[in-house]
Amino acid sequence: MKQPVNSENSTVNATPLFRHPRLIAVAMLVVLAAITGSALYLRPLSGDTETLTTRCNLATAYYTAGRLADVVAVLQRALADCERYLGPDHQMTQTVRENLDAATQA
Repeated sequence: MKQPVNSENSTVNATPLFRHPRLIAVAMLVVLAAITGSALYLRPLSGDTETLTTRCNLATAYYTAGRLADVVAVLQRALADCERYLGPDHQMTQTVRENLDAATQA
């Protein structure tokens, strides 16, 4: 059996997570919720694309987990904030709008 990674050994004994897409989605949701709680509930500052990007990443994780209602809810809020803080013609606003349209048609 291989040893875990540490300062003396650089090998790992683990099943690749990419073989389990639903586990990846759940892990992403847990991590995003743990480290970006403020990004989900606080309003972004003008021009703050990091908070908006985090919301879009959360929508992607929800999509992978099959939680389409949550995808739509997160993207609706992201779109409203993109329009408010970045403007309707900003590239990110357009991308979020297209993703929301695709999610509502799914």
